[in-house]
Amino acid sequence: MTLPRLLFLAVLLVPASVSGQGGERIVGTVTTRAGEVHEGALRFEGGAAARIDPLTGRSAADAEWEDRVLASMGAEVDARARSVEFLGVRITWEDDRGPSGSPRTALAVGDLESLVPDSDGGVQATLVGGERVDFLDTFGWVEVEPAGGAVVRVEDDDIASIAFEPAGAAPDASARLAGVVEDRWGRRWEGPIVWARGQSLSTDSLRASDARDRRRAFAFAELSAVEPVFGGGARVSTADGSRYELEGSADVERSARGVRVNDPVRGVATIPWVDVRSATFGPPLESSRPAPVDRGPLAGAVRARDGRVLTGRIHWGDGTRSRWGYLSGYTRSVAVEVPLRAIERIERHTSKGGRLHLRGGAVLELRGGDFDPVRGPLVVESDTGSLRVIEWRAVDSITFEVADGSGVDAG
Repeated sequence: MTLPRLLFLAVLLVPASVSGQGGERIVGTVTTRAGEVHEGALRFEGGAAARIDPLTGRSAADAEWEDRVLASMGAEVDARARSVEFLGVRITWEDDRGPSGSPRTALAVGDLESLVPDSDGGVQATLVGGERVDFLDTFGWVEVEPAGGAVVRVEDDDIASIAFEPAGAAPDASARLAGVVEDRWGRRWEGPIVWARGQSLSTDSLRASDARDRRRAFAFAELSAVEPVFGGGARVSTADGSRYELEGSADVERSARGVRVNDPVRGVATIPWVDVRSATFGPPLESSRPAPVDRGPLAGAVRARDGRVLTGRIHWGDGTRSRWGYLSGYTRSVAVEVPLRAIERIERHTSKGGRLHLRGGAVLELRGGDFDPVRGPLVVESDTGSLRVIEWRAVDSITFEVADGSGVDAG
């Protein structure tokens, strides 16, 4: 596509499983329940189209684990609700053995080997290496773009399985939409972009009406920038230097769903449309990446505010305990999901917030989300299997291990 080149300074912190360009397309095979087989570049309903993109859904609650945590705190399990008095605070868990209480989980597509829908309306995800995660819902339809052929959409009810190819270029596939989005506080989020209605490819269109109330459609490959206009609508600039004032659509109005940017340094940022200052489009990120990072358990050292140091496997809030997981929170109105393996250290910033020190030197302050006490306390599992529970408000810092076991420094 003909677009002005952008200079991307970020050093990507994602693992080798999503190596190559930040916009490297997902490649795989979709088999339908009727036995049809479709191979090519894939895109999911929510916009995931690159290996770096995450799929998000509700994971099955681990009731056995929750009961084990409560038992370690001296609580008795109730069929309807479970609670315990801890550090002067009554902590209560609703009975969440059903879908309503299930935690949300995100997985980078590059970590996946396959997805197989089950008979209960969920999906079993198998990660590279064999670990399995059960989701209670599907990821919607999947589009398959075969080399030299027409795009085929397979609805979720018709999918028997999806098998993902390892890293490799998708021949003749549409480019992943990417660029820089600046929010109204002047922060720049760089990486693959998903626009308001799930548009994530350069061949997707931005649709709206011009000043003469004529419907216009611009392929993102034609655009160089989009700037919201005060009061509603947007000003779009094309690669040939033309500018248009647009309004009256879910792509550019105040009610638009916002813009999602998969910034490989700071995580997946969802920016409300009213807080977008500008979006500038460019080619997929050229990236250098560190050595491979394992997908093993989340582990490290938790230093409490009273001086205690707890080391071992870390189970965060709703039970996330693997390095492939994400930590969620807000920075102002921007929702961010940060890959856990990109985090080197977390310092308690407030009772509902933390300061994240990311590998490579970036610092990000988040509040709410997984730092909210309603998500549950942290649990540290020792090498002997004993469990120690600590509320976020009692934490001073957390230092995570890296792949080779180094990096645990409680000081």
